[in-house]
Amino acid sequence: MITPQQAMRHVASRCVPLDATTVPLDLALGHALAENIRTPFPLPRFDNSAMDGFAVRSHDAAAAASGKPVRLTIKSTVYAGARKGTLRSGQACRIMTGAMLPRGADAVIPVEDVLVDAGALVIEAPVEKYRHVRRRGEEVRAGARILKKGTLIHPGVIACLASVGRNDVLVVRRPRVAVIATGDETVSPGGALDDGQIYDSNSHMLTAMLHQMGIRPSRVRSVGDRRSALLSAVRSALDRCDVLVTSGGVSVGEHDFLRSVFDELGVEEVFWRVSQKPGKPLYFGVRDRKYVFGLPGNPASAFVCFYVYVYAALERLSGMEEHAGLVEEQRAITDAFTADGKRWLLLRGQNRDEHTGRVIRLPRQASHMVTTLADTDCLIVVPGDGARVRRGQTLPTLRLPHAKEKHR
Repeated sequence: MITPQQAMRHVASRCVPLDATTVPLDLALGHALAENIRTPFPLPRFDNSAMDGFAVRSHDAAAAASGKPVRLTIKSTVYAGARKGTLRSGQACRIMTGAMLPRGADAVIPVEDVLVDAGALVIEAPVEKYRHVRRRGEEVRAGARILKKGTLIHPGVIACLASVGRNDVLVVRRPRVAVIATGDETVSPGGALDDGQIYDSNSHMLTAMLHQMGIRPSRVRSVGDRRSALLSAVRSALDRCDVLVTSGGVSVGEHDFLRSVFDELGVEEVFWRVSQKPGKPLYFGVRDRKYVFGLPGNPASAFVCFYVYVYAALERLSGMEEHAGLVEEQRAITDAFTADGKRWLLLRGQNRDEHTGRVIRLPRQASHMVTTLADTDCLIVVPGDGARVRRGQTLPTLRLPHAKEKHR
């Protein structure tokens, strides 16, 4: 049996980015860049006005003073998108924000700071060269790298890509994921329950977790505890997906067939069983570039194992190596308790106060208990050393993806 840290290292070392594919710009959100992006031209592309006002030649206003103004003839108006003209000595022109500066102009006077008299611009003070001018290339020079490979594409990245004329982009393909929930005792929500039966929450929970990541699972199935049915379902899933996530069937029960099914189908077992609570009977295996996660059947165990291991793996496969996995934070625990003497604890917690950094250990921590999951926005990590955890002691916590939404 290995530690959670060892298990995480195994997953990280095996899960490498998938192949690249080109997608339209409007479909790139949530992907990782598979290429460095360089601008083919400087940004801005040309000198342009930062204000609505008047473009002038700063040299023309050098002698302007209060009581001794300089008068410049207003030549024309330059709008954004118009081709530039030429501004000669003694002339000024109206100019709009973003419009290209006319040839010869090197400064802009805001419209609210000027006096216009009889078709002339009256200037009573010198104008600094390049005042209110966005200089060509002041942001980046032509050929500069503006986005690096592996960058997660969010709306700001979309803006950068569009600004350099990209209408499509090379990204890392998102993994195709299949979900199989096992158990003779499970019934789909809405169906009638017989004695000894429960509703299947795992397949719906895992599907929602994938949707939360922007991944639409290619197949979701619920399969009973029959080896032949599991063999068929797993074979079909491995033929069609990059990642298979199962729940249940990986412990040591008489009907826990999945490990032998994985073995028969050529899946290399990387590890099975992790020294953690909940989620000890966690399975991870690889066949070529197919990845199999066998999560425990108890809902809290499946919840915890997905966020600690599968979430990070899917981000790595999606090309997000630099920021794969949950964000770790240090939080002060609000109560005292004794750590487990053998296994690491991954406790469901809730951030009590963002400003004071306190976290509460939620009640009902048993692995079969589901109601606490609704209040969970972080996982509290406790070493398995059997030590007494003091009230106010700082512990590492893993922030869940929906935590920000809970605290709005």
